[in-house]
Amino acid sequence: MEQDPKRLVIEKWQPEHEQLSFVGKAMPTDDSTRYDMHAIRSEQADKDGMVRIVATDGKRLHIATVAQRDNIFDGRTVTDWKVLSLTRQVAILESKQDTCFPDTYAEVLPTDTAGHKSLQYFSLPHTKANSKRTSQAICELVRTFDCTVNLQYLADIAPSSGGIPTDWVVTQETTGKPLIFENCSKIAAIMPMSD
Repeated sequence: MEQDPKRLVIEKWQPEHEQLSFVGKAMPTDDSTRYDMHAIRSEQADKDGMVRIVATDGKRLHIATVAQRDNIFDGRTVTDWKVLSLTRQVAILESKQDTCFPDTYAEVLPTDTAGHKSLQYFSLPHTKANSKRTSQAICELVRTFDCTVNLQYLADIAPSSGGIPTDWVVTQETTGKPLIFENCSKIAAIMPMSD
C-alpha cells in the first residue's frame, strides 16, 4: 500500500521513530502562542543522503538525522510537518502548508567550537533508574558551565526507561549562549535559565 505523500505514518520498529520522538520533545506544547514553531521540519538531503529533522520551542532546539527514503523523508524539499500523534508506538505527521518555521534556527549552532567550554562524555541515565548518577551528572554540568538549565529539558535527552545511556559532547560558546549537546545523530541546543 502506497503512503499518502502529505501524511506519514511511522511505526516504532522503523528507524525514524526514535529520531522523531527525540525531535518532537522540543516542540511547543501550546500551539496558541508559538503556532509557527508547532511543527517538525525536514530539510533537503545532504550529499550523503541524510535528512535533518528539526523542532524548537524557542528555548531549546532538537535536531536529528535520518536516512533519506522515498516513502518517508524523501529529502527533495524542505517540508514542515504537523504532528497529529507521537506516541511510543507510532508517529503520524501531516504536511503543513501554513507555517513560517524559523529558517534562522541554524544560527544557534556554532560553526567553530575551538576555545569553547566543553564537557566530554556527558551522560544521563534514566532519571528514575539511578538518581545518584543523575545528580552527579547535573552537578558536573553546572560546575563546568556555571549555569542552570531546565531539568525537564535534560530529562528529554536522557534515555527512556531501560534505554542505553547516550554519551554527549557538551559545548558552550560563551556565558548566556545555549549549551550544545551533540552525539553521532542528534543535537540538542538548550538555553540556560536566567538568574
